[in-house]
Amino acid sequence: MEGKTANTTDTNPETNEQVMKQFKVILVGVFIVLLLFLGFFIYNLIKCYLPQWKNRRELVKEENMNSVEVRRIDIDEI
Repeated sequence: MEGKTANTTDTNPETNEQVMKQFKVILVGVFIVLLLFLGFFIYNLIKCYLPQWKNRRELVKEENMNSVEVRRIDIDEI
């Protein structure tokens, strides 16, 4: 029995169009998934690190206020 061999150089325009449609669908799906992962990654970064950045700003403000008060006391003592 002779088996049917696959023709890799198929020039049928219908087949080429179907393959291109399938490729585009898969490519769009992959890009959507990548964008979703990127969005979740950025969301998690903001969710996790934004409170820490706010706390650092508050700490810096408190340190600056304390240092200003200490300077005033030093000036008053002189």
